[in-house]
Amino acid sequence: MRPYAYMALAAAAAALAPTDADARPVTYPGGNMAMVEHRDESTTTEFVHTLTPKFAVGWHDEWNDERDWQFHGPMIAGLAKRWNMPDAQGNIFWMAGAGVAYDDVASTGGDAKPAAYASVEADWENRRFYTQYQAKGFWAEDIDTTFMQRARFGVAPYVAEAGALHTWAILQVDYDAEDDRPLSVSPVVRLFKGGALAEAGVSLNGDAFASLMVYF
Repeated sequence: MRPYAYMALAAAAAALAPTDADARPVTYPGGNMAMVEHRDESTTTEFVHTLTPKFAVGWHDEWNDERDWQFHGPMIAGLAKRWNMPDAQGNIFWMAGAGVAYDDVASTGGDAKPAAYASVEADWENRRFYTQYQAKGFWAEDIDTTFMQRARFGVAPYVAEAGALHTWAILQVDYDAEDDRPLSVSPVVRLFKGGALAEAGVSLNGDAFASLMVYF
């Protein structure tokens, strides 16, 4: 992972809010989310600021070492639909961004190519079970075109009270048709407390997965 991504999250951690993190791009008006995720040979960082209960703006950076490109640009995110139930909640979010891509992960000295991405994410959870599906398309002129999908199913081994440490055991399935190994299955452990959420796991192919989200 890029060292300045860690520094940005460390700075954000100093201003954590005392609310439980829920791993979603749109939080509450005035709220912020900083994120770094690493999977196999790809690293992504995001910073998102929520303007309204259904709309957020931010910045997205991505480095793909396997395909030797990087992307940088502004992004927007929105809450398309929410279902509030007595003991559960469901959501549909959308995200999109546009910027520049370079066919080199090491520097931005080459020619900038226009690039864009769009994704949709749906989740449902109660205090015991958690499910999620995400689809993302990425396009960069003369560099790469990809379509990726992720599905998750999680179980909480215990039901934690508000403010306590929450733990989830998650089975994550990633699919990228352009990858050397298109299908990746990863057992993942999620921990969150207050405004910090961390995840880590290793796929059955031996590829590491880790993410850190900070809400403030």
